[in-house]
Amino acid sequence: MSDLETEDFDLDFSPQLPDKARPPLWYYDADVAQSYKSIVDVALVAFEKKLAFTRGLKPGRTVKIKEWKLVAATLNKAAGLNEGHLRNKDRRDVLRTVEFIGSLNTRLEAAIKARSLSKARPLASERKAAYTALLEKYRKLEQMKLSEYAKAAFEQNMADRLASQNHSYVSLFQQNNRLLENNAKLDEHVERLQGKLVEAYEEISRLKDQLRTKSQMKVAE
Repeated sequence: MSDLETEDFDLDFSPQLPDKARPPLWYYDADVAQSYKSIVDVALVAFEKKLAFTRGLKPGRTVKIKEWKLVAATLNKAAGLNEGHLRNKDRRDVLRTVEFIGSLNTRLEAAIKARSLSKARPLASERKAAYTALLEKYRKLEQMKLSEYAKAAFEQNMADRLASQNHSYVSLFQQNNRLLENNAKLDEHVERLQGKLVEAYEEISRLKDQLRTKSQMKVAE
């Protein structure tokens, strides 16, 4: 049986900290109006605050979009500009500023989604139950493997025994054939001896008759 022990696997599901947001490259162009640079500065500060806000959310807390998303009108106002300063997107600087704010919002949205995933982190009891179920599956698999091994060993043992018995049967059959051949030879030998014995009896009987005849002839003289 396996020596596995129950462990509390504590995986980190928390969102990774993103790289610090920085001004876009065009920010440093000499021909960029200060108003757009001011909006970028305000947006970066607001981004860090929003990001810190998402990190501090408690599990189960419902967040509205306006709580984590950067709003252009709000950023314009914070920069001391008209709320509609970024409405004319035909202007290059306006378009680039709006795109920059959009990129920051994309990162904030990713942070919110990552936070939602972290809330789905299983409890310790759930992790333990999942581990117990996994361990049970492992033990069943181990038992199946042991059963298959035992079956294979039994079949191999039976095959070896059958092979050994077949070898023994062949040996006995060959030995029996040799005994039968020897017995046949012995029968032939006995038969020859019996023939010689008969011949010996006949010779003895013939000699007795000769002796009897000679004795009778002497008496008659």
